Amino acid sequence: MSVRKLILALALLVGADGAALAQSGEIAIAYSGETTLYGSCLPTLQARNATNAAIDFLQVDLSVTLADGRRRVMELKSRYRWGLDNPIGAGEARTLKVNLDEAMPLGGACSDIIAISIAGIDCIGINGACPGKVVPTVGDAIVRPR
Repeated sequence: MSVRKLILALALLVGADGAALAQSGEIAIAYSGETTLYGSCLPTLQARNATNAAIDFLQVDLSVTLADGRRRVMELKSRYRWGLDNPIGAGEARTLKVNLDEAMPLGGACSDIIAISIAGIDCIGINGACPGKVVPTVGDAIVRPR
């Protein structure tokens, strides 16, 4: 490689957006907390978009198992599906939460939760297809800090 090409390559790397260089191509989901409303637990997730494209809508369905054996599915969303656009940009993070006017309450306290796993994922990119792999994926357990 000539010196000129090497200098040009270094200039491009130095001038490139650092966030773009650090992109993994994945959308990472992690448990981010919980609150209790009227005796029912409301978990939240953090979604980190490490792709090079924006996410228009992201929904993660959680299968929550309670101590008494009941299992509930909760839909945590980045926004209302048909609401105002609020994309998750490349390199950005967003809290996914339950829209209370669209969901049934969990029916148990946060201390009653014994297991959480991903039951479904709906990811729509700005151009239609999801811009990356969502991890963890359907069937995987979600680690919940104690």
